[in-house]
Amino acid sequence: MRTKKQRKRWLETRLPGPEERRLVVVTGARQTGKTTLIGIEVKSRPEAHSSDLRSFPPVAKALEDRWLGGLVVHRGRRLHCLDEGRRVWAVPIHRLLV
Repeated sequence: MRTKKQRKRWLETRLPGPEERRLVVVTGARQTGKTTLIGIEVKSRPEAHSSDLRSFPPVAKALEDRWLGGLVVHRGRRLHCLDEGRRVWAVPIHRLLV
């Protein structure tokens, strides 16, 4: 089993740099006969910014009521809401890998 430091180091070597292409994943879950979706964007920076939301509006608009929200995963420590209307949250990666 890897320690937290080893996991962090492993992730840092695999995440693209901020100057590289954006990685956006849309994942879904089937509930009550309707597929709902969440957008996930992974950043290698220690903080998420509102500029990281550029890829979410077109996806949210296209999905209409199936869009549940989004996560911008970053290396920092702060968990906060980036856009209440689209339900997009900035989430530290360590919160997802505990």
